[in-house]
Amino acid sequence: MEPNMSEHLVEQYDDLTARLFASRLQWLTPLLIGVMVLDAVMEALDPNLSAAQRIISLLIHATVIGTLFLIRCLSARLAGCRSLRMLGRFFVLFMYCAMLLLQVIYPKNLDVGASIHISVMLISCFMLPWRSRDATLIAALGVVTYTCEALKTGQFYEPMDYGTNLFIYGIVAFLAVVVKRDDENRRRHEFLLQKEIEEKNEQLERDLDLARRVQLSLVPQSVSMDEADVAVTYAPMYYIGGDYANFLLGRDGRLVFFMSDVSGHGVSAALVANRIHAEVERLMKEQIGPGELLERLDTFVTKQLEGTAMFLSAVSGVLDFREKKLVYSNHGHPPQILYQGRDGELRLMEPRSPLLGIGIPSLPPQESEADLPCGSGDRIFLFTDGVTETQGANTELFGLDRLKDFVARNGVLAPGEFNLALTGELAAFREGPIEDDIFLLTIRVK
Repeated sequence: MEPNMSEHLVEQYDDLTARLFASRLQWLTPLLIGVMVLDAVMEALDPNLSAAQRIISLLIHATVIGTLFLIRCLSARLAGCRSLRMLGRFFVLFMYCAMLLLQVIYPKNLDVGASIHISVMLISCFMLPWRSRDATLIAALGVVTYTCEALKTGQFYEPMDYGTNLFIYGIVAFLAVVVKRDDENRRRHEFLLQKEIEEKNEQLERDLDLARRVQLSLVPQSVSMDEADVAVTYAPMYYIGGDYANFLLGRDGRLVFFMSDVSGHGVSAALVANRIHAEVERLMKEQIGPGELLERLDTFVTKQLEGTAMFLSAVSGVLDFREKKLVYSNHGHPPQILYQGRDGELRLMEPRSPLLGIGIPSLPPQESEADLPCGSGDRIFLFTDGVTETQGANTELFGLDRLKDFVARNGVLAPGEFNLALTGELAAFREGPIEDDIFLLTIRVK
């Protein structure tokens, strides 16, 4: 077992090594087959060889080519790392023996023989993912076969040439072993690093999924009440986002609603949205006006987010069904839309006060509020800027005018159908992925 690796990781590392072995043998064997074919042709054209020698040479080359083809086929079928290592060792031993046989039958000078063995050793060591001890074994095997060749051809008794070539071979073999050791350490380090990254990514995915489910639990459900129908649609840019909305039918029969958009995206914005959730619910239950609600929320946000450079836009409203009146307050949020069902007129709920959390005094609650008539058949369309800032071709924004036109054409739809139609319209308009969170809250007065 490799140091600092669990049994499970060792199995994965062996599988990775096995796949690397197989792929290297898959392309190395055809390369050597091509070399052997070329060498066979050159031997056949050698005028110094007799007909019998050419036939023997052809048989040897054919045997080598056939064995290499068999090795290639086996490398595609074997799966285990141990089996592929054994196949690799057989491949190296076979190549050494083949070179030894050719050199003995057709002796060349000692330097050529040494060069051939060095080439086989280097190809065997560097082209396959050996460990350093395997590379040492390959180098030692090369020394043995080279010495056998020198003994058979009588060149062993030329100590100067033999000793010089063996010294050069030893240096190259030593360097090969060192390189393979470093290569093995590097591959193991990269494997462990990749596994660590994968493990952290999986943990992050689990954490984000949990955070998404927690945040979705804060998103109010679409409901149908005696007084009104409310449809909610939320599409964060990432797993989680900074858009937030809520509504509450108070004991006095009035419907209180709230929507906000925290600056930024992702985790930081979601944390702020989750932080204000409890405060918003508490303020909504106090049955105060929307101006006072946002003023008190501004104080809370400014204190809680001090030094974070985070802020948010927000809109709140109170819908009085008896008086058929909507009172709202908008702090830096995009103009929201009131669709009046009697004549199809659109009324905008414009912002009157600055963003929450930036430390700039806002208007007194009564002055930050405005009221609009809102009765049976009217609809309130609340949204965050992810709607109007959806980008189309040539970075063109969807924009408030296009949204108003869509509301004018589709305002009579049921709230859920309207939200679905609008998200489809945005998807058709959009070029590329979502670039901001989108929150829709549509209210139809019965």
